[in-house]
Amino acid sequence: MGQLNCGYKEQDPHQINRLSLTISKYVERSPALSFTERWEIGQYLEVGNNQKNEQMWFQLISTINMNIPQSAYNQGLQINTSDLHRSDLDIARQECPYIRYEHDFKLLVLFKQNQLQFLKNCLSGIPKKLRWSIWKVLTLNDRQIDLSDYENFNDLTKSSDSDYCIGKDVTRTAVHKHFGKEIGVENLTRVLIALANKNSKLGYCQGMNYIAALLLMVSGLNEVESYSVFQSLLNSPRYMMKFLFTDNLPLMEPLEYLVMRFVTKKQPKVMKHFRNHEIPNQFWVTKMILSCFLYQFNYKDSILFLDYIIIKGTIIGYLELILAIIEYDKNEILKLDIAGVATFFQTERENVANDIIRIALKSFQVTNREIQKAFRKFNKSHPLYNLLIHFGDNQYNQIYHQMD
Repeated sequence: MGQLNCGYKEQDPHQINRLSLTISKYVERSPALSFTERWEIGQYLEVGNNQKNEQMWFQLISTINMNIPQSAYNQGLQINTSDLHRSDLDIARQECPYIRYEHDFKLLVLFKQNQLQFLKNCLSGIPKKLRWSIWKVLTLNDRQIDLSDYENFNDLTKSSDSDYCIGKDVTRTAVHKHFGKEIGVENLTRVLIALANKNSKLGYCQGMNYIAALLLMVSGLNEVESYSVFQSLLNSPRYMMKFLFTDNLPLMEPLEYLVMRFVTKKQPKVMKHFRNHEIPNQFWVTKMILSCFLYQFNYKDSILFLDYIIIKGTIIGYLELILAIIEYDKNEILKLDIAGVATFFQTERENVANDIIRIALKSFQVTNREIQKAFRKFNKSHPLYNLLIHFGDNQYNQIYHQMD
C-alpha cells in the first residue's frame, strides 16, 4: 500500500482553520509549496524525523482493511473493531469531523484493537507525518466529542473577559517566535478565547498559551482541532490539566510533592543540594510544569516532551520527565548556588529531549501503585486527596467525574 498524503486546498493563512481538505494516495507534490510546508509546521515540522520508525508506523497502517461497517462508528471516536467488512470512511467523517484523513481512521482502529501495544509503539517514537493524528487518537478517544463546538467554533472565538491577558501572552510563545508578528498570533488568540469562553469558570490562565501554541504548531495551525485536543487535556481524567489552571492551581502542589518525594528517593544528592542552598520549587519544578518545558527547552524539544505526556498522562508523564531531566543535568546542578540554578532553569536548550526521554524510559518508570502509595502520605485536607489516592484504579474516573 502506498504512503498516504494529505492534499491541501489552501486559503489565506489567517483562515487556515477553514482549509478545504482532500485525501489521496501518495502523489508527487507540485513545485509550489503549501503553507504548512513553507513554514515547516504540521506534518513538515522537523520533530521526530526517524526513517525506520516512520516505516514501522506506515507498515502498521497498511495492515488495516478499510472495509468497515456503518455500525462501526459513533460520536466520540469510539469504534467497534470486531466486525470489519464494509468500506464507508465517509460515514466516519460525517459522524466525527476530526477524522479527516484515511490514516486518522486507521490509527484509531489500531488503537482500539490493542491499546497497550499502540502506546508502546508511541513510546518508540512518533513520526512527524502522523504526530497530530496520533495526538488526536490518544486525547479524544476517551470522551464524547461535543460536535456543536466543531460546528460553532467561530462563535466561541468572539471576545471574552480574558482578551487583555491573552493579548499580552500570545507574543511570548513558540508560535510568535516561529512566525514573527504576521502569522500565527491571530490563530493562537482565537483558540485561547474559545477555551476561555467554553470554560467560563476556568477562563484563561497564563501557561495555557504555551500548550496551545505547541498544539497549533503540530496541527498546522488548525484552530478547531487544537481547541478540541486542549479541551481534552483540560477535562479528561487522564490529563486533568484544568487543575493546573484553576484558582490556586490545585494540581501543582500534588505534582510538586511527587517530584520532591521521588527526587529525594532516587537522586538524594541533588535534593540535599537544593535544600542546603534553599532553592525553591518555583525555580525549577513549577516553571517546567506551567510552561510545558518551554522555559528551559526550545519548542521542538518541548513537542517531544508533550508526546510523552500525551502518551503517559499528566501526572506520570511530568514526574518521569522531570526525574530524567534532573538526572541528565545532575553534574551541572550540583555545581550551582541558588542564583545559578535560577539562571540554569530558564536558559533555553535544544536537541536534548531524545536523550532525556531515553533516560526516563530506562531508569524512571513509575507505576500507578507507587503513585497511590505516595499520595496516601499527602495532605489529607487537599481538595484532590480523595481522587489521587485512587490514581489508576477502578474508582478514579468515577470520583473525577463527580468533581465536575
